Amino acid sequence: MTLDGGVRSIAPAESITVQHLLLTRFNVPFSAGYPGPFLDEQWLSNRVRLFDQFCFPSVMGQECAEFTWLIFCHGDTPVAIREQLASYERANVRLVWADGPVTDMLVDAAVPEGAADQWLATTRFDSDDALACDFFCRLREAVRPHWGPHVVNFINGYQWNRQKLYWLPDDSNPFTTLVDRRPRHGGRTILTIPHPDLARHAPIYQVKGQPAWMQVVHGENFENRVVGVRVPSKRARHRFSIDPRAWRSGEGLADVWPDLTATAARAALRATTRRSSWHRLIKLLRG
Repeated sequence: MTLDGGVRSIAPAESITVQHLLLTRFNVPFSAGYPGPFLDEQWLSNRVRLFDQFCFPSVMGQECAEFTWLIFCHGDTPVAIREQLASYERANVRLVWADGPVTDMLVDAAVPEGAADQWLATTRFDSDDALACDFFCRLREAVRPHWGPHVVNFINGYQWNRQKLYWLPDDSNPFTTLVDRRPRHGGRTILTIPHPDLARHAPIYQVKGQPAWMQVVHGENFENRVVGVRVPSKRARHRFSIDPRAWRSGEGLADVWPDLTATAARAALRATTRRSSWHRLIKLLRG
């Protein structure tokens, strides 16, 4: 569902302030009893490498920095990894230690002291992915607290795999933002609602435009696989502050054409067969 008008305002004349939180599960389970390698030192070392290459620099490169990043880590994380994680803390980057899944009240308790805001905008962000440098600038423009609880979803994004880039439109992706009251006032936060189920909780505001996120597909993903359409990586270099070694140098349309023709039909089936999707792809390829 797209919010395009006719939305009932909860307080049309009232000024509503919103606290923006970026929420990342580093090595806590998704749910109680969820099996996973979250304390395995080899898995953690690989996760730190991905975090350092993609996730952390993309957040530090945000053009608008008026948000707090909460990174949820398991309380039994090995000392060596804890020390590495501690090096990432900043004024607006905080580690939150927990022994189980992230809950709404755990997020609420981690809200910076002195924040009187009764509304939160919580954004889901995996520890091995990346955000475009204007993600939070665009998000601040998109959030509409007077609409009441709602979800903001940037439709267009990328997948990255072995220095190759793929365009992927997704109307319920893992980079969504939930605007809702603080849990202490009866609201929810984004990590406690599976992203395919968000439409059942609140209307989704679909935002078009340039790709806003990058999903990194590697050998240790729990669920992800490449399903996008191959595009030249130069289209994204200026939009993502990540390790320069992640990009393939000198790549143009001629280099991606074989992959493009092989994956276009598959991506079209997953995304949509509407003509507008192909128009967006052609626009991306032309720059």
